[in-house]
Amino acid sequence: IINLNTYGPYAYNILCEAYHRGLVYPEYVWFTPGGYTAEWWTEVTETNSSCPHRLVAKALYGSFGILPSGYIVDEDDIFDTLSGENTTSFNKTYHKLLQQPQYQEYNELGVVGVAYDAMWSIAIGLDI
Repeated sequence: IINLNTYGPYAYNILCEAYHRGLVYPEYVWFTPGGYTAEWWTEVTETNSSCPHRLVAKALYGSFGILPSGYIVDEDDIFDTLSGENTTSFNKTYHKLLQQPQYQEYNELGVVGVAYDAMWSIAIGLDI
C-alpha cells in the first residue's frame, strides 16, 4: 500500500516510474489525493517519451482516491470509522489535544486528518 500525497505533475512522474518498476496493481495499491480533476494525468504535459499518458493511466488502475475531511462537510458526520470517530469528533479531539500544555507550541496542521486516515488504512491493510 503506497500513499501518494503530492501535486499532479509530481504524481505523474512518480506513477510513471512506479509503472516501469512494476509497482502497480494487483501487487501494489496506490492511494492518491481525491481532489485531482477527472483524468488529471492527461492534463500534465508529456515531457518524457518513455512515459505517455496511457502508462500513467495503467499505473493508476486499482488505485483509490482519498478526499480530506471538509470536502463533503454535510455528509462526513454520518460516517463513523473503525476508530469510532467521525469528522466532527476527530476535529474536536485534535483541537482539545492542541490546547494541552505540552502541545501548545505546535501549529494546527490542515493535513492531520489525511495522515490519521492514512495510518488507519495502513493498519487495516496490515490487519493489526
